Amino acid sequence: MGPKAPVCGVCGEPSKYRCSVCPVRYCSVACYKTHKESCVATSEAGPAPSLEPPSDDHPAPAEPDVTELEKPTETAEPAELRPITSLKWPPEPDPMIFSDPLRRDDPKPLRPVELERIATSQPLRDLLAEEKLTRTLAALDALPSKARHDALARLLGVDSESLARPAAAATLDRGSPPPLGDLLSAAANPPERREEWGADGWWLGQSPNRVWIGEEEKQLVKLWAGMVVREIDGDSDGAWGSGNLEWEV
Repeated sequence: MGPKAPVCGVCGEPSKYRCSVCPVRYCSVACYKTHKESCVATSEAGPAPSLEPPSDDHPAPAEPDVTELEKPTETAEPAELRPITSLKWPPEPDPMIFSDPLRRDDPKPLRPVELERIATSQPLRDLLAEEKLTRTLAALDALPSKARHDALARLLGVDSESLARPAAAATLDRGSPPPLGDLLSAAANPPERREEWGADGWWLGQSPNRVWIGEEEKQLVKLWAGMVVREIDGDSDGAWGSGNLEWEV
């Protein structure tokens, strides 16, 4: 019977390698890592002499790249959430603008309580995890006011004139301009496509915020707009309510 094959000092499997600083043998990188944690040999002692000369069956092992094995894995730090109290809220608007019948159809500024509902909305936060939506909103925000107005109307599927004019209170039961009502019918009655828009979409914005707008981006923006309206109204059942949204861009 020939000599017994050396075995791994960690798992007991046949081994071809030996620790460079102690006599313990190992069979794989995983076993080497496990042994290295408990190896009590000191670096000053130097590598232990090999008791077995290298042979064709048992060649001298190449030492693992310890530097590579010990390289720490870089993990991204999670972004720290800012407390609501640290946000810069606009001043409370004059309550008279909401009760004045002569200003019923005028766009009205958002109140802090409405802004807080937007900031703390979990559905909106989940939706904003969509990279295509955040890139589209960033490109939209970088546009000048007039261009942003036209681009938003185009994204929502309404004409820019209806986006700006006040809504009839008898129709929407609120003093807000479209697209609050238009959003409901935009999917069923899309506007006529212009030839210069292209068959599949168009480019929005300029570099480095330039983004291609396709059907998915338009649907995400419509969904985002509807969620914002719902959070402003404080109405979870999807009704438009009477939040008097100032839909200005």
